[in-house]
Amino acid sequence: MRRPNAPDHKKYRDNPTMISEHLNQSLATDDLSVVLAALATVVKAQNVLALSEDAAIRRETLYRALWKNADPKLGTILKIISSLGVSLAVEPRSQRLLRKD
Repeated sequence: MRRPNAPDHKKYRDNPTMISEHLNQSLATDDLSVVLAALATVVKAQNVLALSEDAAIRRETLYRALWKNADPKLGTILKIISSLGVSLAVEPRSQRLLRKD
């Protein structure tokens, strides 16, 4: 039986549309721990061995990058995201969110 707040990993299995929606929501928080948790949820839905081979990183490195309190290299994250069939894009923030330093 699934916990009430447990994510439904199955909906992210080989589904770039759902993966991108989930990751975009997490990126909007500007919180690395939230982003890594979302990425871990998506990765758990995949064949991790095949994903790590496609990303050209060791499976252990993949798990360590997504571990709680991790601070993975950007290159590792980009390899994982690419292997999931999605891409990372940068967009301007709305004017009210921009800081004037």
